[in-house]
Amino acid sequence: MTREHLSPARGPVRTGLGAIALAAALAMATSACQSSSKASVVGQDSTTSAAAVGGAGTTTSSSAAATSKSSAPAAGGAFKIGQQVKVGAYTVTVHKVTYPYTNDLDQPDAGKAYVLLDVEVTNSSGDSQAFSSMLQLGLKDSTNHTYDETIVMGVDGNPPDGNIAAGKSLRGPVAFEVPAGSKGLQFSFMPDLGSDKTYIDLGE
Repeated sequence: MTREHLSPARGPVRTGLGAIALAAALAMATSACQSSSKASVVGQDSTTSAAAVGGAGTTTSSSAAATSKSSAPAAGGAFKIGQQVKVGAYTVTVHKVTYPYTNDLDQPDAGKAYVLLDVEVTNSSGDSQAFSSMLQLGLKDSTNHTYDETIVMGVDGNPPDGNIAAGKSLRGPVAFEVPAGSKGLQFSFMPDLGSDKTYIDLGE
């Protein structure tokens, strides 16, 4: 389990995230059979401009990703940064990745590094959807080791958590802690609890 970096004042945040995760789990459990989990690319890569998530390290953004109108993932079974990937009731886009991410307020454990993603989740269905980044988003490396979301102090914005109205989006930073030098990183997205995961290649 990934360590959560919390100061004493972050206790309410942890509790709140737990409540969101529980609510999302209940909502997703009732709607898991209502949508297809087949993933496809919507149109072409997203070029939406927004303030950078911030921090140091190597960054890759949607503007630098190759444009694609394909409805299939890239070679290796994963989609790319910047592609609007529709799966189930959602369309998910990774706009930017910063790895390793650093700031002055929080540091990873010895031998570890932070990966910070700018993620947008759109409700492509006709009904409101409860979304939890902790339950539905993840990361894996070239050894197929998986990582859960971690909380990093000093990051601007909040993860895309909460109820998403039909046709609306939530966008925000999602962080993970991995062994320093990890390769073959892929972002994972699960539209419903227990469904297959869709992967986006982070190019790292």
